[in-house]
Order: sequence, then structure tokens, then C-alpha cells
Amino acid sequence: MLISGTLRRILFDAMKETREEDIIKSIEILIEILKEMKNECMVQETKTIICKHCEIEFQEENAKLEKKGQHIKASCPICGRYIKFVSQGGEYTFYVGKHKGKTLREVVSEDYDYVIWCLENWDKKKIDKLQEALDNLK
Repeated sequence: MLISGTLRRILFDAMKETREEDIIKSIEILIEILKEMKNECMVQETKTIICKHCEIEFQEENAKLEKKGQHIKASCPICGRYIKFVSQGGEYTFYVGKHKGKTLREVVSEDYDYVIWCLENWDKKKIDKLQEALDNLK
């Protein structure tokens, strides 16, 4: 990665410098790079969706949302046809199995072997969602 290499070089150069002004200059450059990185991380990606029925292109946040049981259904804002189910946000929750209704955090602390079993036995789509939730679990 270019930025991490740049940061590494600046830090290395700052450690080699003997003059206080040079060290301060290197630190100021490092601070500016970190500010830029922070701003880049704050930009959220927006997903463009094309309705297969009416072929209209729109942003995901403009989809018509409707609560359907445990899920949120996203529909085309023009023709009203189903597009996909979207995440409700919040923590991953088990909706099937012996830990139905429990959060991932609860299941990991109570029965980690079950999480391993799910990763080995579920279909790929469910495994990907579970793995993403595990990666985000703090």
C-alpha cells in the first residue's frame, strides 16, 4: 500500500533526523497525511441499483423500504417491484437453530463451537454474512 509505505518512510526519516526543526517538519507532514486518510475513511460508498423490471437506475438509499417480518424489503421507487432485502443494521442475530433470537456476541461467549459448526455447514451466503459479522465483532 502506497500510503502506509509513505508513512513508514516519514517515520523512519524523522527518527534519523538530528535537528529539532526537521523532526517537527516530519511530524507535521505525518499529521497531514493522517488527516487525509481520516477524511477518505469517512466518505461512504453509495450503491447504484438498476431495477430489472423498469430498468431505472437509482441509489440504494432511494429505494422504497418496508418492514417484512425480520427483514427490511427494498423495492424500486418507480415501479414498486422487489429489489432485495437489506440489512437492519445492529448486531448479527441468529434467526434459526438452537440459538434462535440470540446475538452473535451471546453465542460466541456461550457456545463458540456452534459458531464453528455454522461456518463449516451453512451455505456460502450465510457463511459470508456470519464471517463478516465475526470480523466486525469487537
